[in-house]
Amino acid sequence: MRIGADAEYSDPSAARAQLSDFAEDGALLVRADNHIAWRVTTGADVANLQATLSSVLGR
Repeated sequence: MRIGADAEYSDPSAARAQLSDFAEDGALLVRADNHIAWRVTTGADVANLQATLSSVLGR
């Protein structure tokens, strides 16, 4: 799920930004058991996310 400008969900009141320490380019990966598998508050990049997903999925 993406939240922000040009994303799936918008946050016109900026409540998400006020409640979290994540910048617009931050990311959070939550497993099905609600364990946070990966987080980066700013500067998330696709290569790092792909490596993390491979590790989490055991591939």
